[in-house]
Amino acid sequence: MRDSGDLRDLYSDLYEPGDEDLDAVVGVLHRSFRAASPPGRLRSSIAEAARARQQRGGWLPPLPGAQAQRLVPALFALLAVIVLGGATVAALPALERALTMNRGTKRIVLDDLGRKVSVTRPIGGYRITVGRVYADPNEIIIGYTVAAPRGAHVNSIDPFGELGRKNGATVETAPLLLDPRGREIPHGGYSWSSGVQNGEAGFVEEYDAAGLRDTRTPLQVQFLIGGLYVVQQTTGSQVQAHGKLACGPDTSPLRCVTLERRVVFDLSIPVTRGARIPPERVKVEGSGSVSVVHAVTAPTGTRVTLRGVSPRSRVRLIVGGEAVELHPDRAENRQAATPGARDYVTSRSFLDKRRGWAVVVSPLAR
Repeated sequence: MRDSGDLRDLYSDLYEPGDEDLDAVVGVLHRSFRAASPPGRLRSSIAEAARARQQRGGWLPPLPGAQAQRLVPALFALLAVIVLGGATVAALPALERALTMNRGTKRIVLDDLGRKVSVTRPIGGYRITVGRVYADPNEIIIGYTVAAPRGAHVNSIDPFGELGRKNGATVETAPLLLDPRGREIPHGGYSWSSGVQNGEAGFVEEYDAAGLRDTRTPLQVQFLIGGLYVVQQTTGSQVQAHGKLACGPDTSPLRCVTLERRVVFDLSIPVTRGARIPPERVKVEGSGSVSVVHAVTAPTGTRVTLRGVSPRSRVRLIVGGEAVELHPDRAENRQAATPGARDYVTSRSFLDKRRGWAVVVSPLAR
């Protein structure tokens, strides 16, 4: 199944570069959050990851003593809430839950950016509704929900674009986004879900807007979903009535169902303006071989294109005295757009700070 999103971007404030034990803690917490009820196997995984992290020197990156004393108990409290009772954001609508999971897309909700829409298509009794669309010079965001049939007990839902075969296994692509000529706009590598609550889940898909030229007129696109992969509690006869039984022994109450039906949404997306920072205004520290190719900041985040960065490097962006981690972007076309360069991104926006930019490159700690 597809990755549910880059956890380093979703939880960038919790990560410490090179700390695999902390990666494990955040990973199992995220999987527990997405589950309808946290699976028992994850409880032991959380405990093991927590013990490993504590043995290596605590939970968090270095913090002033008083701040650490406040945050460590809070993190343990969050752990208990998620494992024992689920997250408390259930009161929010499903799409808002998904959008507010990321600091960048949270701005779409708080500042009422992009466009609210309400277009619904059915797939095998499930209803897919596109509810919010957004675009800027860095990314295109499609926010939508999937609602299960009334009375269905659904554990998870995973929309896909196309099904294919690779090395004898079935491979799913992300939902597709097409321009007016039918050309695919590459997926940006990030997607995530609020998890299923009350029979409904919210989803966010991010697509690459690096090739976007005209920001004065709305972007005309087609959003395409080829089907749903659903894990539900139901009888075999109900499964066969709604789709193909893909997995699960006959004795198990869980059924994995692949519902294949192509649905298309014609969307018009207004483009929110960003700001391009001239490369000569971005100072590079820590490496004489690294150069800045592009730097673009927008309401939902910032992208810096660098040439000459070693793969085993930590990259930070400092703007006006504020430092944030930059993570390698996963969109393949962004990496190929400028030969020998690579994009680094953060969900932090710096539209209010156009000067005092610096990129700091340092080796990753072993």
